[in-house]
Amino acid sequence: MSISSVVTRGFGFSTSFVARAGYNSTAGVADAPPPPAVVIQSGDGTLSWQDAVQAEFRRKHLKAELKKAETKLKKVEAKIKTVEKKLQSGRAEGILANYHLLETKKDEIRNEIRGFKLELAPLDLFLKKMEEDEEDERDIEMLLLS
Repeated sequence: MSISSVVTRGFGFSTSFVARAGYNSTAGVADAPPPPAVVIQSGDGTLSWQDAVQAEFRRKHLKAELKKAETKLKKVEAKIKTVEKKLQSGRAEGILANYHLLETKKDEIRNEIRGFKLELAPLDLFLKKMEEDEEDERDIEMLLLS
């Protein structure tokens, strides 16, 4: 197996595309990441406890990452406010470049947060469905016992 087939995982992309994946070729700025595919059901359509455990683990991990990203966004926005105050005072040497970098970083973090939220949505739906299925099973058991 060649390195390019390992890197592209057999999807037929060229390795030059993989190196630039997620970046806008005209501006050199990172694009919004595509939402990852989340498998909700196993092959036969039944839900197993392993799927629920994996989904719960992934949801907790994503929520932690989301919290970190939101904290980073608040810090960057505070820095932007400081830079804007300096710009209003009339001292603009080198500040505009810093301001542009902070604005770019803010956009990247917002895209990251949007990606986390998109990935969390199907996991929440899956776990909600698992809980409903468990409640249905308990109701059936209660009916059978009475």
